[in-house]
Amino acid sequence: MIRLDKDTTDCRSVNVALTEKGRRRFEQALVLWRSAQDRVVAALGVSMADQLRDQMNGVAEDQLGSQA
Repeated sequence: MIRLDKDTTDCRSVNVALTEKGRRRFEQALVLWRSAQDRVVAALGVSMADQLRDQMNGVAEDQLGSQA
């Protein structure tokens, strides 16, 4: 589902790309993710869903650093 290609100009680098199958899976996952986000907003309301998202982003940053 991913393809690794050597960079032709920099041998230290590897380019990562989705294959066609990977793109299809990503699109399927995106539809499901958006549906889940819509259900959270429907259950909590926009304001609380935003607060929850901010809190979860904070947890991710605490656990993974600012790259999260």
